[in-house]
Amino acid sequence: MQRFDSVGGDLVVGTTVRATIISHERWGGSARVLGHETVSASVDAGAIDSLSGRPRALPEEYPPVSEQVDAVVQEISRYHPPVWIRLTMRAADLHEFSSPCGCCGQLTILSPGGDGVTVDVRSSEGPGCASFAAHRSCLAGRLNPRLQRRPRPGQHRGPRPTNALRERERTVLTAAATAGRTPKNARDHLHAHPAIAHG
Repeated sequence: MQRFDSVGGDLVVGTTVRATIISHERWGGSARVLGHETVSASVDAGAIDSLSGRPRALPEEYPPVSEQVDAVVQEISRYHPPVWIRLTMRAADLHEFSSPCGCCGQLTILSPGGDGVTVDVRSSEGPGCASFAAHRSCLAGRLNPRLQRRPRPGQHRGPRPTNALRERERTVLTAAATAGRTPKNARDHLHAHPAIAHG
């Protein structure tokens, strides 16, 4: 199965790129991102600063055709083909680009060094990729703590826990909860006394 959504896989929302304006349209302009010329790209008039102070730039305020400009990747549409890159040229976005967090709804900074990341969601059932922005802290608060401590490549993982061990740990955690222990303290107690886990 060929996945069209792998095109431009090294592009990330919030990164600054160089782009060439290739045409002017009433809604904005078409562009080509340097290094990704095979992927269609565009910049909406609302993502171009207007010298006249309008919310959307006038056609005469667009950068000239064939001019290279700095832009920020605002969105990469990979849900349906073809893949499409949406750019912003606003000075404020070039300085710091933000987007609503998919978890809490507040703005998160996706520029390098910011507090946000872009999450891509794909399925083995077929091509197509959905994406959303999220605060790192929002994701950390929702992910299973064990996933955040996965061993690095080459690091010893140790034996996989058996079903009996998992069941025994659940029993210990349940008992600890009734005794007033937090799950974390209960796990620490369990790991410090392996005899409890093995019966």
